[in-house]
Amino acid sequence: MRTLAAAFFMLLLALPAGAQSPQKKEISHADILRNFEIIAFGGGKSGKPYNYIRKWAKPIRVGIKGKTTEKFEQLFAQVMQRLRKLTKHTIELRYSYQMAKAGRLPPGFDAKKSGINLLVFFYPLKELPERTKKYFNNSTEQLKALYAGGAYCAARLNATSPKSNPKAPGRINWAVITMPAELPYEHWKVCLLEEFTQILGLPNDTEEDFPTSFKDRNKIWDLTKYDEMMVQALYDPRLKPGMPKVDALAVARGIFLRLNGGK
Repeated sequence: MRTLAAAFFMLLLALPAGAQSPQKKEISHADILRNFEIIAFGGGKSGKPYNYIRKWAKPIRVGIKGKTTEKFEQLFAQVMQRLRKLTKHTIELRYSYQMAKAGRLPPGFDAKKSGINLLVFFYPLKELPERTKKYFNNSTEQLKALYAGGAYCAARLNATSPKSNPKAPGRINWAVITMPAELPYEHWKVCLLEEFTQILGLPNDTEEDFPTSFKDRNKIWDLTKYDEMMVQALYDPRLKPGMPKVDALAVARGIFLRLNGGK
């Protein structure tokens, strides 16, 4: 379900008919570390493997394109606040329809000079492929095929690689998220939570029996406490963009031991 190429990757969410409850089982910090490795670095069925950390170093400045509703923007603000708290990273909304409507944009606002590096496209499903094609290899066919196959939400990000920037690899430059305007509220919520979290640098799914929203089967419609631990670990200042996988996992092991109460 994922398309990966160089520093770009596709994140998809196929919405099931009903939510599943996490299985009750004893989870050790070793379980969390193993799934963090899969979700952060990929490999196997989860996608192209990466051997270094990818995360945002610069502030995330969001622009929402499309005629959003107040309800959607309230939900977006809640998701943004939750992830800001977990990452302790700067995440701020720079532009939206509701901000413009309420006169809350700075005088002389210029989108090109705003520093926006995360675009959220809020449009009817049928319009999204054309409106976002420049971010998907300048083609509408990828998104059309994915939507036809049952995927509703998609995202893509661009990060530096050791080849493109040997001195500063693993730094996320920009990202986009597509959000069909006609989705029900609960689907907006799960889309935003998963896609926003994944473009932070946790882009892969796991096939393991592990309570996480990062899987296509037995979908959990919220971030679990273990997902939150992974976000916290990724944005721990000891994990640097471009940090080699083996070193990052050694540091993350201690972080999960602390966050999971030494289990």
